Amino acid sequence: AALLCARAGCELVSDDVAAIHFHADRPVVHADARQFRLWDDMIELLGLEAQRRRPVRSMLHKYHLEPGSVRLNAPPLAALYLLETSNAAGELSIEPLTLVRAAPALQGNLYRRVLGSHIAQRGDGFTRIARLLGRTQVFRLRRSLDSAVNDAIAAQLRAHWTTWQ
Repeated sequence: AALLCARAGCELVSDDVAAIHFHADRPVVHADARQFRLWDDMIELLGLEAQRRRPVRSMLHKYHLEPGSVRLNAPPLAALYLLETSNAAGELSIEPLTLVRAAPALQGNLYRRVLGSHIAQRGDGFTRIARLLGRTQVFRLRRSLDSAVNDAIAAQLRAHWTTWQ
């Protein structure tokens, strides 16, 4: 979804991994300066052959891509979108998550679960998630993997940003 938004003219901060911290009591997200990694079929589907670089590993049909425009400063984080794949063709929806649903959803999306569980054992995990949820709205973005909705994903996200705040 991040790559689709970047293709639609949005400035990219991060794709699937982001470091979030608080600055002046507001959450900010740090840029993920890594390159994108996509499977060969997705590169072709998105028309990104010109951005294809070296393979991630030999014998694997997954490649690094040049990300294009990447934002390097840490912008404020206003919302988190948790992606969910739908089997329904053409499905695209955005729903807000209640605090009760958002907290475990965020816990389940930690990149380093071992580190996250260690933090949670110290009691910091719940406090950090609660602090983040006090300042950030969480949404579930359900979308099919149908290529026909690719441009609609970026358009719906852009429209959503202007209406929910």
